[in-house]
Amino acid sequence: MKNKDFEQDSCKTNDLDENPEDIEELINYLKALPRCDKHILNPLRFYQIESSEQLLRQLLHESNNDVEVSSKQSEFNPCIGSISIEGGDVVIHDIQMFAKAIEYADNLDIHPLSNGNIRVTLTFHKMAIPVRDKTNL
Repeated sequence: MKNKDFEQDSCKTNDLDENPEDIEELINYLKALPRCDKHILNPLRFYQIESSEQLLRQLLHESNNDVEVSSKQSEFNPCIGSISIEGGDVVIHDIQMFAKAIEYADNLDIHPLSNGNIRVTLTFHKMAIPVRDKTNL
């Protein structure tokens, strides 16, 4: 009986698609969840992210003039860092160097944007390590 209920539910349109205000409510709920406020930077992981960013900048500088590369730490989870590449044409000629640049990324996403650009995002987990004590277990 559960499978039948699941099949019926999976055929319905997602409520978040029909009610965008629910997305805002979900985001506010997630922001309000308790989380660890103390973190220690993982030096090895930080070095890997920094090296990846430098390699990507070098690769893209050789073939692209209108591409922006940026890096940041997640505002929702300080343990996650990311590198974003955005531009009209993202062209990479040296595939071996690109493979080396993304080697330590945990995830790679490529999205077309509504302004005609392409965004490539690499995420890196365990950039920082939460410090837990008795008050935030």
